[in-house]
Amino acid sequence: MKRFLAILLALCVFTAIVARRQCSVAGGDGAIVDLTILSTTDIHNNYMDYDYFTDLPTERFGLLRLATAIREQRAQNTNVLLFDNGDNLQGNPLGEFLARNPPRNGEVSPIMALMNAMSYDAMNLGNHDFDFGLDYLNAVISGAGFPVISANMIDANTRRPYFRPYAILQRDFRDRNGRLQNIRIGVLGLLPSADQLLE
Repeated sequence: MKRFLAILLALCVFTAIVARRQCSVAGGDGAIVDLTILSTTDIHNNYMDYDYFTDLPTERFGLLRLATAIREQRAQNTNVLLFDNGDNLQGNPLGEFLARNPPRNGEVSPIMALMNAMSYDAMNLGNHDFDFGLDYLNAVISGAGFPVISANMIDANTRRPYFRPYAILQRDFRDRNGRLQNIRIGVLGLLPSADQLLE
């Protein structure tokens, strides 16, 4: 019988664009699984290595650049979790264009197509993800192939969380002895305070 390991990962606001954390978890049978946790945040519509303000290529940012680093991490260690902490939908002229041309039913927005291709495990929402309104936000995240979470955005009518508050992920990772261990990971998403949402 496989033993289930449980850990709780709370997505919090990271100051860096990519954060990397390593942790180890032990199961009831003493097996130790080493995990690498990667997190992106504040992409602000910078998907390509292109500066839409200067209309020039750049080497300073771009989610596609990060995709290469993430792929390299996964090549070194298959026990990787990838999260995003929001603020993806606003920040440059591309974001303005996409907000004026939202995905229609069945279409997937460019950010979700890219994040799906990068195999994100979950995404928390950030305050700037609300800048173009809930209709646009809901249209974009409907294309996510992973849980989009936020526990503290409450629906005024129902007094319940507006978005999925958490996710329990189930993943198979190799322990230090090379055996597969089935791990359940609790992921909780929290938005910043209300005054930051109203910027």
